Amino acid sequence: MCKKSIYLSIYLSIYLSIYLSIYLSVSLSVCHPPPPLTDGLHTRTNATGYAIFAKRERGYSHSLFFHVSFTLFDVFTVWMPPKRRKLLGRRTAAASAARAARASETPEQTSLRLSQMASSSAAGLSTESAAARTERLVSAASPISACRARLSVEERSLQNSQGAVRVARLRASQSPAQKTLRRLRDAIVKACSRSLESPEQTTSRRHRNTRATAASRALEQPQETAHRRFRNALSTASARALESPAQTTVRRIINARSTASSRALETLHRPLFVALEMPTLLHLPGLQKTLKYAVNGSKTLAHFELL
Repeated sequence: MCKKSIYLSIYLSIYLSIYLSIYLSVSLSVCHPPPPLTDGLHTRTNATGYAIFAKRERGYSHSLFFHVSFTLFDVFTVWMPPKRRKLLGRRTAAASAARAARASETPEQTSLRLSQMASSSAAGLSTESAAARTERLVSAASPISACRARLSVEERSLQNSQGAVRVARLRASQSPAQKTLRRLRDAIVKACSRSLESPEQTTSRRHRNTRATAASRALEQPQETAHRRFRNALSTASARALESPAQTTVRRIINARSTASSRALETLHRPLFVALEMPTLLHLPGLQKTLKYAVNGSKTLAHFELL
């Protein structure tokens, strides 16, 4: 129904524009005495349009000249109010000037313009309230999710593959400055979204990412696995090469803390795993007390390692 109304409005605007173009261009010329014309229909052309007919009647000759000269812009803008049409013309001229300026700018000017855009967007995100940001994200995601919910599995997978190809081509055509700006913008958006998450949402996101990663790894071909490992090694090496000594120290401390916490959890749960795998050992005398001492000792060790 919505598409039919759109098509109907387009057709009506076209017919209205043609009618107004002809109506405003009609010139009625009354000549006396009449030029030598023949009775009935007489057609001729002039420099500005077409003389459709001229008919002799009671000594007068009524000639209707239709100057059919309208453009496609008139077809789609004749129904607009004058103020809106003027604003559209200004915006069109401004967009044309902006495209011409971008086509003639140097890489340094492009980098400066993109950095200014990034700083302004970051300033807007920093001044935006949490409620307004949440409302904006929800309003932007709701029609997209509704549209994707109507798609089948094949259509959704095709759309995902097309989007991945489009993103890959766009990233391949970007300059180093544009790549740096894109990564900075993505990091800012990710940090803002992570700061608004609740603990339950964080846990759900991590579980969802883990499941998605496991599913993608299970479907990988051997050459894809090798390519992924090589790409990760390259990115890790480039990141390590750009690190400062302070960043290297912070990274090592973070890795040491995460390793210590994971080892502490392994030490904590290992006796329980052994007890669950061999339930007959629980019936031995003194083993339950030994397990309790081991669990308490591992908890104390984990507490001191985390401090």
